[in-house]
Amino acid sequence: MGCSRLARLVGANDPITYLCIDIEASGPVPGLFNMVSLGAVPVRMGADGTWAVDTVELYQEYKPVFPGWDDGAEKIHNIKRTHLEATGLDLKPEIEAMEKAVGKR
Repeated sequence: MGCSRLARLVGANDPITYLCIDIEASGPVPGLFNMVSLGAVPVRMGADGTWAVDTVELYQEYKPVFPGWDDGAEKIHNIKRTHLEATGLDLKPEIEAMEKAVGKR
């Protein structure tokens, strides 16, 4: 359903927020490869009935959890495993915090 049709159906004053999420991974199979990074921005309907990307945004990079690392995937996202091992966040607590925050809305 397109955004304009949805806007007519729900009305401009309904509290709707969508999250636009982009995830980079170290390979194609969850559980064997790693989530490398996550970026998210909220998209909200304004009082005038138009959709807008919010000014709040999130970007995080995560320490590898699994051994899988595909050089082809790294060529796409250009984030080195050594960089993530040194500076990445621990995945589990960050995802749990996001789940808790989103669950409140």
